[in-house]
Amino acid sequence: MLFSSPAALFGRVPRLAGQMDADAPLVAVVDGQTLRLRETVIRLHGVVAPMRGQECRGEDGARFDCGAAASEALAALVRGHAVACRLDGRDEAGFPQGHCEAGGISLNHAVVSAGWARADSHAADLVVEETAARAQRVGIWRGGEPPTTF
Repeated sequence: MLFSSPAALFGRVPRLAGQMDADAPLVAVVDGQTLRLRETVIRLHGVVAPMRGQECRGEDGARFDCGAAASEALAALVRGHAVACRLDGRDEAGFPQGHCEAGGISLNHAVVSAGWARADSHAADLVVEETAARAQRVGIWRGGEPPTTF
């Protein structure tokens, strides 16, 4: 094999920075941590949400699709609002990532504090929200500990 990674083939990708905005009709929720603004897919920096189809346990022990619930929670936050994202690089998969707001609310903080996502290990500012959501047993924490992988 001549090349061991995309970076070896194409070189290093420059750090992504700047601002991206989109009016409400041009915003779509991909999943609980990912938005599409116009034609650009952006991940919420520091947010790790379950994938659609990922099951968690509710208060009563019944399983539910917590990935779909996380996506719906993010959709409720952006519905009817323009979204503005301050880009700050790319995630491990190469997607642009940033801190996004809709209706004056930080989406990164809101999905974690509502319990629909975990704080990434690189997002110390979101750990407080995750700890509070876990203690209040909301979102993915309703039935205790969610699955370890997502």
